[in-house]
Amino acid sequence: MTSERGEWRDEQVCDSFKRKSCCATSAQILFRNATCCAVARARFNRANKGDQVTVRVHARNMQISEQTRSLAEDRVKHATRIFDDGGSVDVEFTERPNPRQAEGRFKVEITSTAAGHIVRIEAEASELKAALDSAADRFERQLRRLKERLIQRNRRRDKGLNPPVQASDVEQDRGAVIVRTKRFEMKPMTAEEAALQMEMLGHEFFFFLDGESGQHCVVYRRRDGDVGLIEPE
Repeated sequence: MTSERGEWRDEQVCDSFKRKSCCATSAQILFRNATCCAVARARFNRANKGDQVTVRVHARNMQISEQTRSLAEDRVKHATRIFDDGGSVDVEFTERPNPRQAEGRFKVEITSTAAGHIVRIEAEASELKAALDSAADRFERQLRRLKERLIQRNRRRDKGLNPPVQASDVEQDRGAVIVRTKRFEMKPMTAEEAALQMEMLGHEFFFFLDGESGQHCVVYRRRDGDVGLIEPE
């Protein structure tokens, strides 16, 4: 009788151990599946970030093929994965058939908005694809630089940035003839933010509305590489 009870207890212990082992194994499988799903979801989101971006490709003084248009869209969408805010990007191709400008015959200009800042770059080359590749590489580097600057600033101030001013941008040629005028809504910002916006646009100066004084000021690039600030009296 004692032997039978002992065997019965042994069987209970074995069954209990088996159930615990099965539960542990099931938990490991569930955890592994959940981890795989999370990784797959993250990869899918990263791969489809570019789908949230609208790329407008157009040309001046030339015609571009569908292959070039598709290549431009792919390169730009690949670069915009750095930010998650989607938006739109403008890509403009220009051809200058002047033989004296053979080295810069093709120009590609890319303009977008990232984290509330306008980013604009341009590149020139003797071949169309070379100009596009150079512009796309510069665009991606500029976006990375902007993100790094924003992260550093947030760490220093531990608070969000005001939206950047989008100032009036008037382009002039050497004959002082106004050939294009751009008008933007001006929003208050700090001089530091204006300097960053000037850098993202690739300009030598930037006209902005100071958020503290309410006055219109100018930041500009000095010859020594530093930034100067002009304020009204």
